[in-house]
Amino acid sequence: MQNSFRLQFVYNGGQKWSMTGGNRKSEKLPEEFLEKFLNMRNPEIFANTLAHFKIVPAGAFNKKPLPKNAADIKHDPESWVRFSRTGGVVNYALGVATPVDQEAGSPGIWIQQDEFVVRKLRLPSQVEMSANNYNNFARNLSYPRSRTIRWGNNTVTIRLISASARPQTAVALFQPSSLDANLKWDGINSLATKDVITEFYTRFR
Repeated sequence: MQNSFRLQFVYNGGQKWSMTGGNRKSEKLPEEFLEKFLNMRNPEIFANTLAHFKIVPAGAFNKKPLPKNAADIKHDPESWVRFSRTGGVVNYALGVATPVDQEAGSPGIWIQQDEFVVRKLRLPSQVEMSANNYNNFARNLSYPRSRTIRWGNNTVTIRLISASARPQTAVALFQPSSLDANLKWDGINSLATKDVITEFYTRFR
């Protein structure tokens, strides 16, 4: 089919696997791999990732010593956490608010107050992702039906068509050995958006 392309990747152990010329190869996940922000389940990894992208200070989530008596209890608000509205809902906004006289937005992540799901993300590079229309899928998976990625003058919308639970035996599908198709980029060579498509899949996916 004209202007068609096929990309098949497996993400495993911090590596991005693909197949070219019948040979499987791996490379480190892109620095701005956006999928991880929706799929992290380890609080320590989540905290370290936010610190890495300058969203929160290093050690922001370290445990503080418990007060020994009432006099030791003090309210010390953190400058990097506040309430903020985005997507029509109230969120916990982590990250310092952007000063009114600053053109570039400060890095941050917006987590919905009631559902504790990511609604918006902004990286130091000004890449932004918004996540909307969350649905509950099998095994209590809450995932957005629609996501919008913006960087520079580019905007990409990702729509989730379906999601279903797999048996334990399906874990083999997430191994590099399951790759069975070569990367096929040639279908986009004649498109005016070739460079944007290539950047999207190499930078964010």
